[in-house]
Amino acid sequence: MSDNNRLRYFALDDLREVVAAKARAVSLDQIADVLYANASNPQRAARQLAAREVTRGDWIIARGLSRPVPRLTVPLYSSSRAGGANMAVPGRVSYQARKRWKASPRSVVYVVATPRSRAQYGLERAPRQPRSAEVAHDLAVTALYLGLVSQDALRAKGWIHEDLLETTPAGIRPDAAIVERNGEMTYLDFLGAYGPVKVASMFARYQALGVRFEFW
Repeated sequence: MSDNNRLRYFALDDLREVVAAKARAVSLDQIADVLYANASNPQRAARQLAAREVTRGDWIIARGLSRPVPRLTVPLYSSSRAGGANMAVPGRVSYQARKRWKASPRSVVYVVATPRSRAQYGLERAPRQPRSAEVAHDLAVTALYLGLVSQDALRAKGWIHEDLLETTPAGIRPDAAIVERNGEMTYLDFLGAYGPVKVASMFARYQALGVRFEFW
């Protein structure tokens, strides 16, 4: 991976906060990328860290199936960067989203936070554990956050995972939201292999509400 495409190098305490408060799950591949990119064996270092955090009582190691998670650098669509969406936009966005998921699922190891870990960040509630059918989607949302930190760390400070959102406008359930520097809220959705009808429905709901949104 070139230096220009490498994720921001995290400190261990940063990563612990991601696992506890910013995401439902973090894969060992993602840990290797953000913590051990310069290690001689990043995967082994990530496995050893996970084992230590389990011993501390802070993480749980789990395994599931996931297609390779795409590296996310720019949204497929941003309401703040485009004029009114025409009828062709949902079809284009759907095509771009679906073509990322052609690879076959593979076994993936990931970590989730324990209640003890979440309590250290003052969370009365926290992102729930992934459902087996949603591991790929949840890891993609994690990738979205990690990429955002790399590109715009100040903006990333406003990140709120969907499980921690107090309220959302009626009719939408975003994967996350960002409180922008001006206080406005932007809602973020990572698109799986969604067909054009579903994407068009999501567009319509957000536009009817008149809120800022991004599809990734």
